[in-house]
Amino acid sequence: MPDLNRRAELEHLGDRIAELSARIQAATYELLVLIREFDARTGWSGCTSCAHWLSWRTGLAPGAAREHVRVARALGKLPKL
Repeated sequence: MPDLNRRAELEHLGDRIAELSARIQAATYELLVLIREFDARTGWSGCTSCAHWLSWRTGLAPGAAREHVRVARALGKLPKL
């Protein structure tokens, strides 16, 4: 019985990980859409770049901020599913 309980607990833990991952991915997509719009509207005016503003405003490392902006810009070129 202990093995069944352990297996059930691990299955539940795995389910929670998968659910949280799905929410994180959805939130990341929403973030990228917002960054794309902010960049297109030049909301970062006064900073050297959108990535610079994003790093300053959110605390992302500069490289991560550049990658977010790169992906956000690429979203407009990808086909919608």
